[in-house]
Amino acid sequence: MGISLETELRKAKQYIKNGKLGEAKVIYKSILSKYPKNKRAILGYNKLLGNKGRLATSGAQVPQDQINELIYLYDQGNYRNVLLKGENLSKEYPQTTIIWNLIGASHAALGKYESAIQSHQKAIKICPTNSESHINLGETLRKKNDFNGAVHSFRRAISLNRFDWVAYNNLGLTLSQISLFKEAISTLRKALELKPDSSEVYNNLGSTYLHIKNYKLAITAFEKSIQIDPEFAKAYNNLGIAYKEINNLEKAITNYEKSLELLPDDHKTLNNLGLAWQEKGHLQKAKSYYDKSLSINNFSAGTLCNLGTFFKDIGRFSNGIEQFNKAIQAEPDHAEAHWNLALCLLLDEDFEPG
Repeated sequence: MGISLETELRKAKQYIKNGKLGEAKVIYKSILSKYPKNKRAILGYNKLLGNKGRLATSGAQVPQDQINELIYLYDQGNYRNVLLKGENLSKEYPQTTIIWNLIGASHAALGKYESAIQSHQKAIKICPTNSESHINLGETLRKKNDFNGAVHSFRRAISLNRFDWVAYNNLGLTLSQISLFKEAISTLRKALELKPDSSEVYNNLGSTYLHIKNYKLAITAFEKSIQIDPEFAKAYNNLGIAYKEINNLEKAITNYEKSLELLPDDHKTLNNLGLAWQEKGHLQKAKSYYDKSLSINNFSAGTLCNLGTFFKDIGRFSNGIEQFNKAIQAEPDHAEAHWNLALCLLLDEDFEPG
């Protein structure tokens, strides 16, 4: 175990001893984000929850090894087993918030948002001051596109624990999604004050700068994200987008390719790489990436539209019309697909007057 990790564990214990439970919780969560199987951090974190009365139920306490197993299954992405084991445990220990939070997070990961919301609300009812339950509820609401509900939940979490960088990060991400970019940036910067080595927060900050077309600051944020985590595929993809926006196609392609080395089947990055090659005039190479992207997700309106543009550019208007129609079927309000469909129909002389 590294000296810094040992120091952080001792610091968390000292915070608990001094009654600073919020600060201790932040340290344990930070450790577990990097070392999810660290037994001392798991034990300390769950004891901290127990200190707040969230693991006790009618004098009975959930065996620690069963809680650890649920956490391990969740970290491994084995959500169905979390639900199977968690729901059995919840019958025996119905007043344990960590069980309901893990059940809710697993439902959300499987796209069952209503069930996830119900589980998180049960956790909040058991212990209304558990900030993590509010964060989990907020994240599920965000994924469900209930952004106002998500903002409310994240703000509630912050009011309960002003040291929780995850709450600030998720709030900043949500604010960016509803175009409150100035507030999103200040919120994400607050998250970085609490967690300066978070590649995720820097990536979200960069994405927010992309939205307001501040490409210089976006590139700086993405590069910082990659510096912290050199295997963060999403940050490389986003850095590629930023470079493409300033017409540096070489660097865009380099970063897209690096992203695909780390995450070969990401259909969005494959589409982005195809678009970059298309803008460089390498049309067949572009098409090969569009085809591969669609083999992974054949209902992506953006990729279908780009493939339609490829066919339009080489004069195969009927093929372009087919792809634009598919894009509109996937996303009826896709303006670019409608525009290009009309153009192809005009060029193909397949239109009705008026």
